[in-house]
Amino acid sequence: MKYIIDKLSDLGIIKASISGTLTQDERKEILSKAVSELNTNDYHKLLIDVIGSKVSKKYKTIDSLDLANYMKTLEIKNHTKIAFLSTQAELGHYSFVKFSQALVGQYVKHFRSYNEAITWLLGGKDIFT
Repeated sequence: MKYIIDKLSDLGIIKASISGTLTQDERKEILSKAVSELNTNDYHKLLIDVIGSKVSKKYKTIDSLDLANYMKTLEIKNHTKIAFLSTQAELGHYSFVKFSQALVGQYVKHFRSYNEAITWLLGGKDIFT
């Protein structure tokens, strides 16, 4: 597992960049640490970049549901926007976003373009792909 959590202080964004193949426990750990950074810095914008990662062949749809339910247990502040950056080929990531939108009650959107994700996080045009 390889990930980096950055603070984009000029934009008020926490960015989690993830590469490699992740287990479910690793996904939960990264989400927990990213949300902790959000809260520590009093930010309300999170960019999760998984373009460099792959979903394990063992990953099932139920894992996406489990991860979305896990997000509900994290102390995510109201009005937090979460942009999830991945290519459409990564259907496991896309499924997670869909479940998150339904279950978490936060603003969660999927993007294939970094610039579109940043624009949306900063309050620009409401883009959904």
